This record gives sequence, structure tokens and C-alpha cells, in this order.
Amino acid sequence: MCLYLAIDSIWLVAQPEIAGSGGEGDSSTSSSGGALTLLSHHLFALIVSLHALTWAPHTHYTCQMTVVEVNTLILMLERQLPDGATIAPAVHLLFTSSWVLLRVLWFPYLAAKLALLGDYPSEAIHLACAASLLALVVHQLIWTWNFCVPEKWWFPLP
Repeated sequence: MCLYLAIDSIWLVAQPEIAGSGGEGDSSTSSSGGALTLLSHHLFALIVSLHALTWAPHTHYTCQMTVVEVNTLILMLERQLPDGATIAPAVHLLFTSSWVLLRVLWFPYLAAKLALLGDYPSEAIHLACAASLLALVVHQLIWTWNFCVPEKWWFPLP
């Protein structure tokens, strides 16, 4: 997971336009923000992932957290479909359903559970992980809000 986050972050820095907004010369708006939003999301995920990588009692939680990336894979599939593809509505339904199940229901539950664990190696690491988990949940809930409401009500993201 750490390697994926590092490679994707380097890609976002090199080509910020892949994030949908925020790239040089790109004046478009995006409900998910631009490269800076995704980079901050990656930073918070990296903090939690590095902790899990280096603290054996929490390593098994990595697979439980990264299940949300199934939703990202479906999004990438959806973006690769040609305009008017017959399966596009089914893929979009799969994307939306997985978003709700994984990012709106599962991840906030898991984040709360992990933030409340008492077996961190130090209070500083516990605080860093809990704050990062909270930031990840807030990101996902803001993205959900912005996907669901008209643009005039979007929460602004960099």
C-alpha cells in the first residue's frame, strides 16, 4: 500500500491534471478537488499505512482498510469505457454502490474502531493515526456530499 501511495503521489505531482482539476492551465471544477486534495488524502493514508507496516499488532488492519480501493478500480474502469458503452450504466451503478458500502459505511466504521484501539506504541503515534483516519473519513464524506449536491452547494476543495 505504501508503494502504491508513493507512486501515485509522484504521478500526481508530475501530472496534476489527472486529478480532474487544479492542474496548470486547467480552470475546470471538480467535486473531488484537484491534485492537492488527492495528495493530502495520500499523505494521511501513508501515515496510517506506515504505522501498520511497522507495528505488527495492527498490520492485519491494512487489508481491511485497503478494500476501499476496489471502488477506485471500478472508477478507473468506468473512466476507460468509451462514450455510450452498453455496460456504462451497470459499471456506474457498481461504482456508486461500492462507494456507499465501502467509503461511506465501511471505512468510517473501521476508522473509528482503529482510532479507539488502545494498543498503539505511543500516544504520539496514536494521535497521528487517529487524526489521519479522521481526515480520511472527512475527505470521503466531503467527496460524497459534493457528488450528491448541485455544484453551487459543493464544499470547496483545493
